[in-house]
Amino acid sequence: MATLKVMLHPINKDKNGKRAIVLRATHLGIKYFITLGIKDKLFVDDFDPNPENGCTYIKPSANITDYKQKNNLISRKLADAHSLLFDFDKNRIPFTLERFKEEFNLKKSQDFVFPFFGQLVKQFTDNKKIGNASVYKTVKNSLFKFKKTNQLHFSDITLTFLHKYESFLYSEGLKGNGISLYMRTLRAAYNKAIAQKVVDIRLYPFNNLTNPNGYKISDLETATIKRAIKQSDIRDIENLETTPYSSKHDSKLYFMFSFYCRGINFTDMAYLKPENLQSGRIVYSRAKTRNRKVFSVEIMDPVKEIIEYFDRHPFKSRYLLPILDDTRFKTDQQKRTRIQTMLKKVNGDLKDLGGEAKIKTPITTYVARHSWATIMRNKGASDAVISEGLGHEDEKTTKIYLENFENSVLDEANRKLLE
Repeated sequence: MATLKVMLHPINKDKNGKRAIVLRATHLGIKYFITLGIKDKLFVDDFDPNPENGCTYIKPSANITDYKQKNNLISRKLADAHSLLFDFDKNRIPFTLERFKEEFNLKKSQDFVFPFFGQLVKQFTDNKKIGNASVYKTVKNSLFKFKKTNQLHFSDITLTFLHKYESFLYSEGLKGNGISLYMRTLRAAYNKAIAQKVVDIRLYPFNNLTNPNGYKISDLETATIKRAIKQSDIRDIENLETTPYSSKHDSKLYFMFSFYCRGINFTDMAYLKPENLQSGRIVYSRAKTRNRKVFSVEIMDPVKEIIEYFDRHPFKSRYLLPILDDTRFKTDQQKRTRIQTMLKKVNGDLKDLGGEAKIKTPITTYVARHSWATIMRNKGASDAVISEGLGHEDEKTTKIYLENFENSVLDEANRKLLE
């Protein structure tokens, strides 16, 4: 059987005298040199071909960035090569150096980032998780724009890589929380790659208990500015004179609908159907919530009037509000795109309406969510009922606080909006 050794290429060197790190496979006196995919080249004195007891292949004196991670990569590549030799022997496959090199290079190519991201996008799409698919596709495109090559391995994603990618995202105009989303998506993909044995866990570049000096995403996350307005401002918006069935009138009613329904978000509003109306309540599941928790909101008089208005709307469809229409928007992706387009239009209208009402805070549908939480707290509702509600950093925290209360408690607190 063949023997394996990691070494610097014994012959080839660049003009400075540096050599590539290779795997030497020897069989029947014949030697093959197989590249390990590590771009850094070294002087002979900066490489130890026989590391022992904590010693490393690439010496610290080589001044190679992330040399510890690259040493782990070399160890993993050598382990992969020995595992491949074992498979040849176990399965009684006739061994040749050519076949070994082909199989080893195939194994090495499996840790490419972009094909793996492509698989994840397809899985999310097939499972109707269009939002997840869209986020992963966006991050994939961003990574390609950053590296400008398809030859990106998970093993290339080091601490230095992540800091450079962060700087790139800032240059693209993203802010802390936006960059955090990209990094969390990349980390999730890396974790999936580890689970599928595409990349070795020892190369993990993100901060965790075993890698306390890894990239820390939480440093990016900045507190979300609360976007709440006073109840008098809400009334001013509600009382603005707008033409029925005009874009601004509809946008105003979307805003008020959200406010009176405990800050329901625009996507959840868009998917409501008449069957969500049950015994004087709106019963729905959050589109964004993993465990599909059911929310039940009492239909108060202002909400009833809004529903009746949209029931007479010229663009009425089988949805409760005229945002979606299955005859025009059939696929999940088309619906998602339609919701985002409508949300942009509605927020533009609300900004104009806020200006007409002389409200300094820019008005968006999200303001209705924050304002509901803040006004309820000012009216004496407990923080446990509100959870400081929709002004928390993490929307999941809000859900956790709210889910332990009976609807009657929430209804009683919600009715205070009519006072």
